[in-house]
Amino acid sequence: IKENSDEDSVISVWWDRGHIFNALADRDVHIKASPRMPQTYWLATFLTTDDEDLAVGIIRMLNCKGSTKVFNSISNSKGKLLAIPIMKQVLSQDKLDLLSFLEENELSENIFGNIYCEQSDTYVVLIDDLLPKFHVIQEIAFWNFGVTEAPELVGLSETQTTQLLQQDYGMTEEEAKLVYYELFAEKTITPIEQFTCVRKAGDKIDCNIMNYKFEIDLEKMEAFSGQYYPKEFFFVEEGIVYYNNFESNTLPYSLIVFDRTGTYTAVMIRQDVAYSMYIRMLLLEGTLFENFEKFTDSAKPETKHVVSYILKD
Repeated sequence: IKENSDEDSVISVWWDRGHIFNALADRDVHIKASPRMPQTYWLATFLTTDDEDLAVGIIRMLNCKGSTKVFNSISNSKGKLLAIPIMKQVLSQDKLDLLSFLEENELSENIFGNIYCEQSDTYVVLIDDLLPKFHVIQEIAFWNFGVTEAPELVGLSETQTTQLLQQDYGMTEEEAKLVYYELFAEKTITPIEQFTCVRKAGDKIDCNIMNYKFEIDLEKMEAFSGQYYPKEFFFVEEGIVYYNNFESNTLPYSLIVFDRTGTYTAVMIRQDVAYSMYIRMLLLEGTLFENFEKFTDSAKPETKHVVSYILKD
């Protein structure tokens, strides 16, 4: 990055490596030295979201150093409970649509400049040492600031919560449901375990994953454990992603098998996690990205697997 970027370029990397990239690449980073809210929350949301439009908006906002300004502006108009849900809608807007969205929702036009300021080249760096602690990233992305704003809502059902939000906070039914699902609905946090697979003769691979023994047939691109199939199967080798999905006798998971320096590794994860920015960038070669282009990819037996992407204009 240091050799191939302008001096005003920005690096987005998880906070525990921020100081290293800041020092060695001599480039600004979004967070360094220690985690800070709300930047850490937004980076965690970037890594866990499956919405590329939202991911792009987050990076642009962090480049503009605008997260607190946008939050305060929306809070002043809509209240703090609605601030984060509406921020996510704002961040997902295309540049051409944002001003009209702000006007329609009676939000300040100043928000536009805190997301679409003059942008420097941005490099997103991901390292595979986040895989075993990805559940921590999910927890941060589920940060519930609403507990302090409305402690009486914690633990209530959806019906009870939405009714109180409409009665006591003057929200519409749509707004109340948005707040409930964003802040108070129960979220599932799933650790990611990695399992070593063994390639047998020909196009066969065996993977023992939790209580399942998966047999993988690369010629048919099938993965099964007895009568059960994963909902989706990804096989990644030499930069190519092979895919298959199954309709019957399926487990509610995506199975990803990937080759790293001659070792086959598998993860079996929920589908929403499989389509998170982190997994798509690190394991699935940036599949179907419109706004991010792979910049570097390095995997060695004695070091970590590190990939980087550049945000395209």
